[in-house]
Amino acid sequence: MESDFSDIEGVIQLRILIYGGGGREHALAWKLSQSELVEKIYLYKPNPLMKNLGNEIEAADFELLAKKAKENGIDTIVVGPELPLTEGIGNVFRRWGFKVFGPDARESKLESSKVFAREFMKRNNLPTPNFKAIVEGANPSECLNEFSPPYVIKADGLAGGKGTKIVQDIAGAISILDDYLSGRAFKGAGKTTVIEEYLEGYEISAMCLWDGNTLLPIELAHDYKRIFDNDEGENTGGMGSYSPVRLTDKEKDDIYTLFSDLEKALKKENLRYTGVLYIGLMLTNKGPFILEFNVRFGDPETQCVLPRLRTDFGKVIEYTVGKRLDELHLDWSDDPCVCLVIASDGYPQSPKTDVELLIPFEKAIDEKILLFGAGITAKDGRLFNTGGRVLNIVAIGSDCKEKVYSFAETIKFQTKYYRKDIGKGRCL
Repeated sequence: MESDFSDIEGVIQLRILIYGGGGREHALAWKLSQSELVEKIYLYKPNPLMKNLGNEIEAADFELLAKKAKENGIDTIVVGPELPLTEGIGNVFRRWGFKVFGPDARESKLESSKVFAREFMKRNNLPTPNFKAIVEGANPSECLNEFSPPYVIKADGLAGGKGTKIVQDIAGAISILDDYLSGRAFKGAGKTTVIEEYLEGYEISAMCLWDGNTLLPIELAHDYKRIFDNDEGENTGGMGSYSPVRLTDKEKDDIYTLFSDLEKALKKENLRYTGVLYIGLMLTNKGPFILEFNVRFGDPETQCVLPRLRTDFGKVIEYTVGKRLDELHLDWSDDPCVCLVIASDGYPQSPKTDVELLIPFEKAIDEKILLFGAGITAKDGRLFNTGGRVLNIVAIGSDCKEKVYSFAETIKFQTKYYRKDIGKGRCL
């Protein structure tokens, strides 16, 4: 596709810092490396598979990182993970005069507090499940009696995508509530817990660019959250994803009406920032309901959406932080894309780590497979896993599902685990 930067004043040569070293950040760096507007990419804590995409920068805290970024002539920071956003990295970098792709700590509460998000939606009449927030000392049995099984229980704070439990029986629900409210689970993220109405339907990930004035939708994706095939087992950070998602005309109309209402609500409550707003939606026979917000790109949804983007990604970032999204048109490939997550046995509770991986990189190049590293480290030129989600295998095109599964079989990794049904659903 021919680039058109006639609407950008002067010759922009961006110097961008990407904060984070997982599969999502690897995909962001990969896409920005193709931009005609990006002069140099800097990486904070990159995984070894992404180090060739930029210059590594190290610092002990946000202030020192901002100082080093200034010294290196960096003008923009793109923050991948949720935790540093919640801890205020956006506040620090904005104070230093950087353009920041990501919210300040206050706006981050849309993700870091389920209660904050639910009350925001309730005040603005946005469709979301009925809910009740409880704290330590509450009577779990009495609270659960307000709902019908299955019971949906969510830790209020950040839990790495693992804080949602769905249980059929009240005894199991009480046990989980006791664990959450005591502070034993997720480093205290469940000391306040939300019980909510269970919804039947099809879940999709709707990411939108947001500049405080315009909410611009990105192509939809589907994320496979459960550890086992057929959406069974515990919730994880995500075991795979695909894009696009097939929708009926009515579903499209309902979703875009919801986006319009959401944009008005964000403006009304002054939740204005430059970055991404991820909306977890459940498509039901009563219309779309909002399940959750994230204030950053989804992982692993980003890995299957960005390969389909034809618009220069540097321009996308620049128009977002420059609050010019009303002038931006996004161009997309119609080809489907699949991301398969390679995990380690024992994930999500106790993944086996420090296991060597042997990856046929030349085969990936020959077969046009994209590889995004996640929980990986390098020792003496060899690769070992450091976490539960280890590697993302991504392919685009009509045969993308077959390609990722064929390649997965060639990776030598003793504790390798992956789902066998990624791509099943409203996609291929």
